[in-house]
Amino acid sequence: NRELVALSQSLRALVRRLQRAEGAVEQMHSQVESQIAEKTSELQAVNQSLIELAERDALTGLLNRRGLEARGQGLMTQMQETGGDLSILLLDIDHFKAVNDLHGHLVGDKVIQAIAWQCLAMARGEDVICRLGGEEIAILSCSSLSGGMKLAERLRSRLSVVRITSNAFLAFSPRS
Repeated sequence: NRELVALSQSLRALVRRLQRAEGAVEQMHSQVESQIAEKTSELQAVNQSLIELAERDALTGLLNRRGLEARGQGLMTQMQETGGDLSILLLDIDHFKAVNDLHGHLVGDKVIQAIAWQCLAMARGEDVICRLGGEEIAILSCSSLSGGMKLAERLRSRLSVVRITSNAFLAFSPRS
């Protein structure tokens, strides 16, 4: 009888230790799941940042060709589904090689930046603006042909008055 009591007590003690161990394992499992969720969230944020960096032009902050492909395809699909219009404008800075040759590449970079910023300022929020490379910029505008032509003319008019001053700053004419 004593042996049964001792065996019963040993079994109960073993069950209690197993229950405590099981609780500790569940707690560790919960902590690990929490850490995995946290690290997954951090990794997703870093991946999104890397995608953004890969799709942006470092000089202007505009989308680059890769970004244009990603966002442009979505915009074109949206326009097909809704029956909306899409205008595509291509800008190429006239005589840009001469700017670099006469004033240097730093001034050339400032010219590209200023023109990119003017494009951003004049385009609408849903428009997609991209630096294709060099001095070429593309704008996908959610507008009709006449709306795209108006935007192109406003940009042409605004950018036609850009002047490079002797101290290497860009100036826009006050009449623009």
